[in-house]
Amino acid sequence: MTEKKNDCVFSKMSRQYRPSVHFTPPAGFMNDPNGLIFDGAQYHLYYQHNPDAAYSANICWGHAISTDLLTWKDQPIAVPDTIDGQAYTGCAVLDRDNSSGLFPNAHGTNIAALYTRSLPTRQSQYLAFSTNNGQSFEEYPGNPVLNIDSPNFRDPQVLYHEPTRKWVMALAEVEKHQIGFYGSTDLIHWTHLSNFGPAGLPTVNYECPNLIQIRDESGALRWVLFVSINPGSPMGGSVTQYFIGDFDGAVFTPSDAILRLTDFAKDAYAMQVYSGLQPGEAVTLAWMGNWQYCQELPTRGWRGAMSLPRSLSLRHDPNGYARLVQMPVGVEKLRRTLLCEKAAYFPQNTHRDIALPVGKAIELVIRLTVDEARQIDPTGSGPQFNRFELAFANDQGEKLSVGYDVSSTQIWLDRSKLRGFDHPFYTGRFAAPINTAFYPNTRSLDLHLFLDGCAFEVFANEHLETATALVYPAKPLDMLRLTAEGLGVTIDSLELYTLDKTMCRETL
Repeated sequence: MTEKKNDCVFSKMSRQYRPSVHFTPPAGFMNDPNGLIFDGAQYHLYYQHNPDAAYSANICWGHAISTDLLTWKDQPIAVPDTIDGQAYTGCAVLDRDNSSGLFPNAHGTNIAALYTRSLPTRQSQYLAFSTNNGQSFEEYPGNPVLNIDSPNFRDPQVLYHEPTRKWVMALAEVEKHQIGFYGSTDLIHWTHLSNFGPAGLPTVNYECPNLIQIRDESGALRWVLFVSINPGSPMGGSVTQYFIGDFDGAVFTPSDAILRLTDFAKDAYAMQVYSGLQPGEAVTLAWMGNWQYCQELPTRGWRGAMSLPRSLSLRHDPNGYARLVQMPVGVEKLRRTLLCEKAAYFPQNTHRDIALPVGKAIELVIRLTVDEARQIDPTGSGPQFNRFELAFANDQGEKLSVGYDVSSTQIWLDRSKLRGFDHPFYTGRFAAPINTAFYPNTRSLDLHLFLDGCAFEVFANEHLETATALVYPAKPLDMLRLTAEGLGVTIDSLELYTLDKTMCRETL
């Protein structure tokens, strides 16, 4: 049975999978966030969009605006597909001083967009400007502003480097496995500055670079370069890696050779950071997708979702190595309390079931402490398992679990027991180590989870570990099961919320 809504046909099951808080397209296909910019009054989300079909083709820039990064209003297409090529990934900046000369009589916010026009044989960088506060863009008549006659040269991200008083563009020189840096005083004429890479993971494509400054726990600003890669992720398909270092306005120099990933699952990609914020303030969105299967997901009429907005900071581990901290932004105002408890004890080998409402976004915040490990009896039969599991489940035997293996101090995410989607690359299980040095009690753990339609996000270990996963149960997950295996567990605090719907979309 189908329902016609806004000229798009949605099946009952595809509505079930559509999130109510995470941004999804009104129809068609969506992938990378583009041109993320705060203009002083509202946040703009431009995004890779095929409005006519739920697969990647004829890509233009979709557009939505928000005052809180959660409640979005759809806007008309901002940058169309043209005979010069599809409108691929790019950025938007505030040209406050009219360095481009494109805003001589402007009374708006001087938003300039730089993005890739893609043809089968050439990718080149285009400049466009908006005289109506980012609602639409007019192309610069001298486009392209940067072209090296390459079919794989894309995804410009631009910032203003105050010490050298110039605009700096980072973009992917894909075939070289490098990020190129270019400089300009007017956003029109660009000069090559340097290249970074190859570095980090061996891969096929470098994409979607972002170079920003992020504050660490002392308040100091550090340069961080994000590089999305596809394929080549150790989890399969696409992932984003990041490098911490120094940037002098021309050359990025990493401070170490450590490989760092933004996510330990496989559905966060093409992360982009908002421009127009205060120095050191970093807020991001990422596309929830993986190119291994993103065009075959079990929804009809639409495909694609964005992560929740996240604020970024850096924190040093006990050995002095900096790590990315990712905190969800603004969700507190959406909360409706289902359950709040403290100091609840689970004896070993027990479980508890909690009913969940169907069709609601769920947020779970929990902190727990496991009992002291018992001495293992060498004469006993078989291994001793010491685990705690949180599982979103239903009476059909499906479950989506996040758990803590105490013996190895690792957490896991397991979506393999969901039956709504089957694909050879749809990996079911992921894991990450927990650094217990961050806790006063090394037997403690904190988890912060969001389940919203097909969108599932995990934050753990003081938000140092993050997993982003698309989930497709055959039936709604209407129960939360807590299980202690092998050791008793004290739930120091448990907060369970529903989140008010923010997206004007058909959901169950």
